Amino acid sequence: MQKVVLDGNKRLDGRSFQQIRHLYMQQGVNSRASGSAYIESGNTKIICSIFGPRQRKKKSGVKGQINVDFRFCSFANKDETLHKYASLNEKNIAFQIEQTVRTTLKIELLPKSEVDICVLVLQDDGSVLASSLNCVVLALVDAGFEIFDLVSSCQVIKIQNELFIDSTYKEEEESTGIVMISLMPSLSEIAHILQTGEISQLDMIEATKICLDGCAVVYSLIKDLEKLQVKRQIGCFRALPTELF
Repeated sequence: MQKVVLDGNKRLDGRSFQQIRHLYMQQGVNSRASGSAYIESGNTKIICSIFGPRQRKKKSGVKGQINVDFRFCSFANKDETLHKYASLNEKNIAFQIEQTVRTTLKIELLPKSEVDICVLVLQDDGSVLASSLNCVVLALVDAGFEIFDLVSSCQVIKIQNELFIDSTYKEEEESTGIVMISLMPSLSEIAHILQTGEISQLDMIEATKICLDGCAVVYSLIKDLEKLQVKRQIGCFRALPTELF
């Protein structure tokens, strides 16, 4: 605990245990994609590009297909051991993203079509899956896809007897359990939940509450960003900042 907590119950970056990091979001960063987004959560930096929908190459089945390509840049983390097992992490995270998108996206409106979602982690400083999902949702909206709700994601970790929201990479190295939740706030439904490591039932209940509160904060920021984007499109305002929180 001494490695990640300062005096006065403050984390190394000055946050309280239940405070999320500074969040920066921007849409339309890749002009060649159907939709794209960039997000910074503290020092975690991620870009997502979406291509499609387009006709499926394999004509088996009627349902739409979602392809997720998730990758870490070679310089995403200073820890060289990460890249030794990066392919395993990438495949697992890509699967988690695909499952969440299938819950979020109105896939029935895309028969015999496929959508490619490309997520690139430029810098990894923790909470990569939650940040990636938030970035993907922004890119889906930018591409004009119909979704059930603006899904927001947040992560909580356990270190000894304390719960930390929106963890950094250094904090995750000390953690014994992780809970990540993707929430559809307007529908009051959980789109995806992931729990790894060891965590007691009571801590799981408390971590879920903290996650949901964090998701509500992220949702409000995403919603504010979308309002600014709409105002831009209808010409009510000139260039507006997209830095929130």
